Amino acid sequence: VADGAFNSYAKMFHKLYGVGVTVLRVTMAYGPAQPDLKKLIPYATQSLLRGEEPELASGTRLIDWIYIDDVVDAFLLAAAIDEAAGAVLDIGCGVPVSIRDTIELLAKLIGGTAQPRFGALADRPLDSARVADPAPAAEVLGWRPTTQLAHGLKQTIAWYAKNL
Repeated sequence: VADGAFNSYAKMFHKLYGVGVTVLRVTMAYGPAQPDLKKLIPYATQSLLRGEEPELASGTRLIDWIYIDDVVDAFLLAAAIDEAAGAVLDIGCGVPVSIRDTIELLAKLIGGTAQPRFGALADRPLDSARVADPAPAAEVLGWRPTTQLAHGLKQTIAWYAKNL
């Protein structure tokens, strides 16, 4: 609901005052140097690199992951393209991946003996999947995500391994 109100105000300011507002609705961004180490990817990456088993919920929730470099590209394009003013665009891959599949891929890429402990925590009852429709961003901005999940996770792992 808050997202809808924000979008409405942005559109209103664009129409009434000519403010060049573009709303980018970013799905679940990840990548190197994420400051909140309690977030899923930094937490699981650091745990696995240390040989610890990250404690997680069931892992059934679906996530539309988007690598941070792709997010930055979208923001830069939105700022530079006049036709983007007034638009509300999803910035995501449009492909849902379960948390379990994501963290199992992360563990495989890291190697080692530590494995995630799925089911160690309760699922959060209000979490829901939101999958982007990247087609409008492609049409308005000429933007498409270019980073595959495995490549983005490798980049993330490399950063945390160096900066742990």
